[in-house]
Amino acid sequence: MKILFIIPSITNYYTFLEDVADKLLSEGHEVFIACSSVHISDIQCYDRPLNGTLVEMDFPRGFEWGKHITAAKQLRGIVSELKPDIINVHFSAAMFTTAIAKTD
Repeated sequence: MKILFIIPSITNYYTFLEDVADKLLSEGHEVFIACSSVHISDIQCYDRPLNGTLVEMDFPRGFEWGKHITAAKQLRGIVSELKPDIINVHFSAAMFTTAIAKTD
């Protein structure tokens, strides 16, 4: 099964999803993480490799309509290309962008 996590920042992966991704990968699933590879703040403690495939995106953090539209278009392309079986969205910034990207 192909699983796509949509999160604003790589920090969110290490904080909340790393163990989930590890378990899914160990069970033979494909895991993709669509997020910004930039940490939310100056965080140096996450020097472990990412388990899964990083799909680089720039998620706007505030209400910047134009940036959300741009990110939503990028997200549509990612979903179209990957064709994931499951899409899991975390945090309001990612949810807002995903809601804009949803076309049907």
